[in-house]
Amino acid sequence: GKGSADLIYAPKRNMNLPILLIEFKYGQSAEEAMNQIKEKEYFSRYRDGDYPNDVLLIGINYNPKTKDHQCLIEKLDK
Repeated sequence: GKGSADLIYAPKRNMNLPILLIEFKYGQSAEEAMNQIKEKEYFSRYRDGDYPNDVLLIGINYNPKTKDHQCLIEKLDK
């Protein structure tokens, strides 16, 4: 992958919790955040490694004009 997500939550392997890869955007869209995660393959070390945990891709956008938040969540297919 190229770079890393804005926020990564990677619990210990023996915990039954998902890995969270979160990309934040400001005044753009949650789709753009999700596309960046996929295009730059921020998940590659978790998909290709020995992590048994599920991986959730999360794109979040804040619109400063409307003060709305958008959030997209996808489970990575291993």
